[in-house]
Amino acid sequence: MNVIMVALAITLAGQLAAAAHRRTAISPDFRFIIPAIGSKMVDVTLRADTGEETYQLSSAISKDTCTLIVACDSRCAACRRMRYSWAESFRAWRDTVSLGVKPLWLMFDDSAAVEEFYQGYDFADVDKARVAADVERLRHKVGLVVTPMYYLLDHDGRLQWMSAKATLPPQAVIMSHCITRT
Repeated sequence: MNVIMVALAITLAGQLAAAAHRRTAISPDFRFIIPAIGSKMVDVTLRADTGEETYQLSSAISKDTCTLIVACDSRCAACRRMRYSWAESFRAWRDTVSLGVKPLWLMFDDSAAVEEFYQGYDFADVDKARVAADVERLRHKVGLVVTPMYYLLDHDGRLQWMSAKATLPPQAVIMSHCITRT
């Protein structure tokens, strides 16, 4: 019986090593780094939603209150469904928490796909941007394994909450970290 258990353990270990090798062979730096709460968000180069001018994410973060980053992909079915009710849901949520939170939708697509994504939907109160370069590396650095992904950053650009579900931050998190600075 012990010999069978040892043989089974060796076989399984070999299969796991082979699977890890296959993944590494395809993408040697395939590591998702989940940012720690309280850590600074990776500062990346962004482009305006349809323009070509670039700027840093750090300059888009509100210095007075929190910034809610909604990371999306134009091919994501959940992201496409969110367009219908985003404005109404966000405004109702923002009124409930009674604090200003600046939304920033961050897309990983080219300008034509981004323009089509927003066309005909209410995004008047939303800052919109797209990642300028090295999209896959950024996805790994910020732990973006699915879209939509929500990141709540405080006025110093530190991550205070994140979710892989299409849900807005709880009121307790907002009250703790998003008090408007004067």
